[in-house]
Formats: sequence, structure tokens, C-alpha cells
Amino acid sequence: MEVGHRRPWPLLVVVLLLAATAAATAARLELEPVTHGGYRRYIAFIHFPPAGNGSRLHDMHNMEAHRAYHASLLPSRTTRDGRVRLLSSYTALGGFSALLTDSEAEDLAGKPGVASVMPSGYRYPQTTRTPYFLGLASGDDIFSWVWVQARYGAGVIVGIVDGGIDYEHPSFADHDGSMPPPPPRWKGTCEQFDCTNKVIGGRNLVNPGEAPDDEMSGHGTHTASTAAGIPVHGVSFNRKGLANGTASGTAPGAHVAVYKVCGLVGNRQRCPEAFILEGLDAAVRDGVDVISLSISGPARVTYDRDSIAVGGYRAMARGVPLVTAAGNQGPDVSSVQNDAPWLFTIGAGTVDRSLQSKLLLRPESSGGDPLVGESCGGDWTADGWQTTTAPANLSYQYDALGRRDRYCMFPEKELQERVQNKVVVCDAATPMDQPDKLLAAGATAVVLVGTPKQGFTFQLKGYTSPRVIQVSNDDHLKLKDYALSSSSASLTPVGTVLGFTPAPLVGYFSGRGPSKLTPGIAKPDLLAPGVNVLAGVPYNQDGIDYKFMSGTSMATPHVAGLLRRMHADWSPAAIRSALMTTADVLDNAGNAIGNEHKTPAGIYSTGAGHVNITRALDPGLVYDIGEADYAALVCSVLNEDAFRRITDDATASCSVLPTMREADLNYPSITVPLLPTTFVLKRTVTNVAATSFDGQPETYLISVDVPGDVGVTVEPSSLKFTSPGQKASYTLYVASYGTPAAGRVYHGAVTLASAKHTVRSPMIAVVDLPAPKPPTSWKQLLLPHH
Repeated sequence: MEVGHRRPWPLLVVVLLLAATAAATAARLELEPVTHGGYRRYIAFIHFPPAGNGSRLHDMHNMEAHRAYHASLLPSRTTRDGRVRLLSSYTALGGFSALLTDSEAEDLAGKPGVASVMPSGYRYPQTTRTPYFLGLASGDDIFSWVWVQARYGAGVIVGIVDGGIDYEHPSFADHDGSMPPPPPRWKGTCEQFDCTNKVIGGRNLVNPGEAPDDEMSGHGTHTASTAAGIPVHGVSFNRKGLANGTASGTAPGAHVAVYKVCGLVGNRQRCPEAFILEGLDAAVRDGVDVISLSISGPARVTYDRDSIAVGGYRAMARGVPLVTAAGNQGPDVSSVQNDAPWLFTIGAGTVDRSLQSKLLLRPESSGGDPLVGESCGGDWTADGWQTTTAPANLSYQYDALGRRDRYCMFPEKELQERVQNKVVVCDAATPMDQPDKLLAAGATAVVLVGTPKQGFTFQLKGYTSPRVIQVSNDDHLKLKDYALSSSSASLTPVGTVLGFTPAPLVGYFSGRGPSKLTPGIAKPDLLAPGVNVLAGVPYNQDGIDYKFMSGTSMATPHVAGLLRRMHADWSPAAIRSALMTTADVLDNAGNAIGNEHKTPAGIYSTGAGHVNITRALDPGLVYDIGEADYAALVCSVLNEDAFRRITDDATASCSVLPTMREADLNYPSITVPLLPTTFVLKRTVTNVAATSFDGQPETYLISVDVPGDVGVTVEPSSLKFTSPGQKASYTLYVASYGTPAAGRVYHGAVTLASAKHTVRSPMIAVVDLPAPKPPTSWKQLLLPHH
């Protein structure tokens, strides 16, 4: 397949997507509304003319030529009511947004040179210890071997496509002038604010001509500081000493560029897809190395009808893959988002830090150990906050039938009588100001019980009193038993506890597999810290400058910046492979990584495991994937029409590509259907390690660990490498023993081990593995919520 107009060096786009908070059962993308005259905003992708014919469309910086061509495809320059139809042009990704009626959009989709047309929908942004948990720093030393080797990400340009940024935040300061200027390839500018060598670019695509200020939740500043914030010492939550330490991004030496694509629509912050693509396009055109897109929304259409998947494919074809987040619709099955095979999909896990408080239940003989919870309250820079409260009776309201009682929202005239000198147990969904009201009315302490689905991975809330404690729903029956026995309880604030076990656990909200679109490719890919991450927010957010946030968009920025700096010549697929095959599969207590209830979590929750950047720097072998491989997969699991809706290559054809099953993609994880007959697949690995010092080849022994109901043979049993870049393949023969239960998933692994390296690929064998979803039709695309 011809591939023209490609960048000569690969970029890495980290798409940090955090799913909307809507229930998974309502997982449909909300379309932008139809406006006066029947017009709505549509996104169109085009085919570039063949390379070498002199077309100015191959110059992504020639905006005039692109806009003229895009305008020529429209029915007219303006709508019937005088509005300009062409809204924006995507010169790097190949496309535009415009005002069209539904029938005009259908006509446009049939024009020569037009690849695909789709209505613009809404996606949503959501919502110090982590560099240490990732092994990037230890003790008081933030100058670890990994950071030194990677030069702290120096020279990397991180693009933040989000809700804006506080560019004057301490995390982005360059007071001592130590940041070098951006690389010569940089083409971006700062609109309505002064660039520094740290924040080197900024555009506001929501309100062009205005500075890209982070005016809403602080989400953009939080993800940017997690990805590339400089080390800031003495940071703590609420400036009161909790979680005290040095806050730093994983690539603190990197430059930052900002693209604001989210704004207030009605009473909610929304991010139109047309703006998202405009931000992605501008970032690629400006010359970023890493793009953070902390935005997501459920899109159950196939990849050829999903604007972010199509834009991601086109960016990948230019050498810019998208590493995305798994979304926040978990823990429901098949809630994973951003599951296109060319996207890197990251789930969220906990870290080994606890802001601990202990509830001592009396008498101890009937309950055992104290109940451990967490609290953000208190001024830990002062004395006296670790005072244990006097024992008081439990007032258990969590199971109350009435909603107001369950949330401890008692009538004013009853309030004091019901809570005075009691430890009150309420549903954590109570309004933020209610615990303070209970304490003011005489409550000794307030215990907030999370929801059943949250388990032990609830999100910390910023209550100011140390006498407010959050506990897991898994402990509520213990509380209930004590309350019914007229037992008493006292609360002891403990403060910041490091090395807390077990960690990580999978965050309850983290999107779960299998993918509904391509179930034969396991998603998510891996875990990174994403539960209660402390990072920068604008000063005007609650009067503080560092705040806890949770979500898969908090997880993704921990991953990519340093590897991009260490291995600039690696393909993005090689980087993903390095991260997946070296990931941790055990928690810090030596057990299998657990889910939100501390029971073992499988590959559909953890992916390959929790990222271990230190090991990923030297993985030994990688599973590489090229654009032609993805193209062959799309042709095989969808069809040629779908492929032509995705690619920007006007000459592309499925006829020149091999047939490829999902299991044939050279993915670092392996998913196979478990059948009575033998299923055969091949994997190819590339040596990225230097030859040994004594000149001897590096030999890898191949082992397969699967349950007894699954039979696997591997050929050959070992691979030998003598030079970097050398490739070798192995073949797996998989079949079932006996008659396994329908729908059962067997977990295992294929491991290639040498004296120096261990390369682990998670493997699952699935009984009755579903087929990929067929292409979404035009009529399905135009449903009110698709």
C-alpha cells in the first residue's frame, strides 16, 4: 500500500482520555444539536491525492490551499441564513468541519475525494507520590538513574489537548532559566500570553483569539503537570501537610504546548469532536512529540464511523500513534473505551499511599482489628491533629430506607438529638457540606460509606475536618453489626502512610474489557497510577494549587514521555510492547493484582499489568506493528469500504493486503478462541538489546503457562539473537482438552526468558469468542444518540 506525506521520524501521541460519568448502560455518544434551518456541525475526512502530482494539499502548513479545496466540496459558501459553512480545516489529518443538513452530509459522503462524513458529538473531560511508586525516585532523591538516563524528558514536546492550562502555575515555572529553547522543528505560538521555554505554545480553539485559560475543573492543568510538571518541593494537599512531598511530572524536562478544545455548553463543560480534531491537527502541525487528550465519551459505532478513531489512525499513519485511556465506565463488563488496536489503552490503578484514619470499634474482642479508612482533613503542619476522639455510640444510617436519612440529612429540629455525641455512619453521596453540619450539631465523628461498586478504590473528597472518614463499602456490614450491638467507636487520625498494601488495585471506574468492537484483541493494555493522584490545578480552584483527582486520564500521562526521550528511534508500537511485556503482574505484597474488592483481577481489568518504566527502558525484545498491519486488520474484520473511510490514501486497496484475523496482529498480548480443533497463530519479536559484552548470542527460552483445560504447543522452543534489529518468530498451536464451559476465559502467559531479559505476553483462551462487530451503517450513525 502506498503511504505518502509521512513524517520521517515517529511522534508519540499520548491521548489521555477520561470517560464521562454517565452510566455504562447509557453508553451512547451525544450528538451536537441541530440548529436553525436544520444544520448541524459535521466532520468530513478526505483522501489526499496521490503523492507526486504537485498537489499543494501535501503541505500541511498551506492552510489557504486546504481551505479552498474543502470549501469547493460544500454545496455553497454559506447556509441559507447566511452563516459560513466551513468551520475549520484539518491540514495534517486531512479533513474539515462544516455546517450541513443531514441530507447534504449524505451527499457529501458520496463525492469523489471524500473518505467519510460523520456528525460531531460531545466528549467530556473528567474528573506526588506516583514518581516514587513508578520507581523513578526513591527517598528524598528525585535524581534517579531512570530520570538521568532519560534526561528528564528534555527535548520532548508534550501537547495538552484539553480544557486549557494555568500557564503561571509553579509546575510550569522556569525561574532559573534551566529549560532550553524548543527544538527547531517547533512551529507553534502562544496566543494572548507570553511563551516561556517550559510552556512553548497555546491556542484556544473554543474562543479563538483568547488565551487558553483553564477555567473549569482544573483537569487540563492536572494532566499537564502529571505529564511534564517540574519538581516542586513541599507540596501537600490543601497546603496542610497531608501527602507531603515533591510533586513532579514523569517527564519534568519536557516542553508543554496547550490546545483548549472544551468549553461551557449549557450548564456543563463539553468538548465537541470537531474542536478535538482541530486541536489534534494543530498539535501535529506544530510539531509536538506527545499529545495529551484527556477527553472521552462512549462511541459504540465501529472505528470507521468514530471520529477519534479515524483521526487517531491518520495521526498514526503520519508516525503519530495515540495512547489513550480505558475510560471511566467500569467496573461493568465491556466498558472499555478507546479500544481501536492502533490506540494505546491505559487503565487506572491505586498507589501505595494512604491518608489514613482508624476507627476503633469497641469491644475489640468482637471485631478484631480497627477499621481503616481515609481522611483529607486536618492541619498536619500543626500539633494536636492525631488526638483520638472520645468513645461514642454508632448511629448507623447507611441502610436507612429514606434517602434523606441514608445521607444523614435530618430535619433541622431533629438534627442535634440524632447526632450529638455519636459517630454517625452515612452514605458517602451526601452533600459535601453535610458532614460539617453534623459535626457542628455535636457529632463526634462522621463515617462515610462508599458505594458497592467502588470497593476499596473510592475517590478522596476534600473534607476539611479530620473527624470525617471515608471507608469502603466492603466494611459496612462490620459497622452495622457493631451499631446493632450498641458498641462504641473512636476515631484516630493517622496521616500519610507510605508503602500501603496492597497496591496497586484496579480503580473501580477503570474501563473493563473485552472490547465489543474487536473482542479478539484484549483491552485495556496496562495499568498506571490513576486513583487519588495529587497534581497541579489553577489557583482559583478552591483556593489551592494542588488537588487530588482520579481517572484513567490521570493514569495515562505517567507512561510515555521518558520512553520517547530514551528511544526516539523506536516505533510507537515498539514502545507499547516494551511497556506491556515488562509490566508488573504482582502487587507490592507479592500477590496477583486485585480489583476494587481486593480479589484477583484478570487481563480485562489489568491488561498486561502495572507499568514499570525502569524495566521498560530495556525490554530485550519488542512486538512491532506497522501501518500496513493495521490496514490489513481493518480490511479483514470490517471491509474495504470501512477501510477507505479510515485511510487518507486515495490509492489504498484491500486487494493488495493479506487477510488478517484479530489473533494474527502482532500484538504484545494474545487472545485466541478455544476450540476442539487446533488454532494456529504466529508472533514475531525484534531484538532491541545490544549484544552481550562477551560477544555471545542472547538465547531466549519460550515457556507457556496455561490452565490444564488448554493445550498449547510452541515451536521453536527457543530463539537466538546476535545483533540489534534482528527478527525471529515463534508459532503457537492451541486447542481445548475436554469440553470447557461456554464463555469461559482461561488466563495464562507466554514468556521469553534469557539470562538478561524476561519478555512476558499475557494470553487468554476464550470459549465462544465473539466475532468483531460489523460496520456501522449511515442510518445508524444518524440516530439521535449513536
